[in-house]
Amino acid sequence: MCFFHGVPPEHYDECVDKMYDAMEAQRAAGRVRFIGLSTQFSASPGQEVAQIALERHPEKWDVLMLKYGILNQHAAQTILPLAARHDVGVLNMAAAREKLPDPTLLEETIARWGAEGQLPEALPAENPLGWLLSRDAPTVVSAGYKFGAEPVEVSSVLTGTATMAHLEENAEALVGPPLPAAHSSRLRHLFGDIVEYA
Repeated sequence: MCFFHGVPPEHYDECVDKMYDAMEAQRAAGRVRFIGLSTQFSASPGQEVAQIALERHPEKWDVLMLKYGILNQHAAQTILPLAARHDVGVLNMAAAREKLPDPTLLEETIARWGAEGQLPEALPAENPLGWLLSRDAPTVVSAGYKFGAEPVEVSSVLTGTATMAHLEENAEALVGPPLPAAHSSRLRHLFGDIVEYA
């Protein structure tokens, strides 16, 4: 599999027009089996390039790599349904990245969203996602991986890890039982409309 990685929306057409044929030639030569496109989530939290790709050239893409997680669910609105319609695979990157693993950043982010009126209900100032924790989701990160794996359009969830223990924890979250439906529903209610690098 080979990706056009982190393509900004404004460069999408140029990328396809000038480079796609070279990638297709590599596939024809047997060097590449699948061609993908990944979003630049940090610079474009709405991941518009994925929607552009699926609307303009769905036949060109075998897979998209994008972000879908507790704190940014925007892909579920249009991108994931388009991927399903066109039979394009989805790799979910960064389902639990940066803010979920850092309690201070998480608390600050959710407090700011609350102060800005972006949340439909108030959450506790300390441990605002503590209600997600259970035997099957012992950490907010494990809940994040479970949530990131929920959409049927998501083929795989990429996990970041620095140690074997960390990798085992992430794998356990992904292969274990899903989040309770009530928890997933509340997460969608709380954060479903937020489009931010989080």
